[in-house]
Amino acid sequence: GTPLLAVANGVVVESNAEHMHLTGIAVSNLFSWNSILLRLDSPDNAGADGVDTTNSESSNRNPLFVEYVHIATSCVQEGDRVSAGQIIGTSGGIGFSPEDHLHFAAYRSSDPHAPTVGFAFHKAAQQNETFIPTAGKWYNADGEM
Repeated sequence: GTPLLAVANGVVVESNAEHMHLTGIAVSNLFSWNSILLRLDSPDNAGADGVDTTNSESSNRNPLFVEYVHIATSCVQEGDRVSAGQIIGTSGGIGFSPEDHLHFAAYRSSDPHAPTVGFAFHKAAQQNETFIPTAGKWYNADGEM
């Protein structure tokens, strides 16, 4: 699979890559998948990358959690510190999935029922430009392909 990179400095909260044979559209795969959950550092203790993980629209300053779902492999374990850009695993199609892909989500809580929060990605070539992914489209480090 494609290498997955940590989006910012943080700590691994969960790392699950034990379901290696659960692929395809089958009822038995509905609620089983591999994933990595990171708690990102706050700006107060952010590393050299200076990534701002607070949401200026939010009045609370709960930490930001990001989750990578349907991964094939994980290179990290619970409690590991990660740095922005560090390879943390590879993409895959584990779970209720017909093909390799990645679900990436951000939350203000580690509660599995927490609502997601919006985010934008910086383009690799032009760090001052951002893009917001749209379902059904393909992306690389420079935006839509």
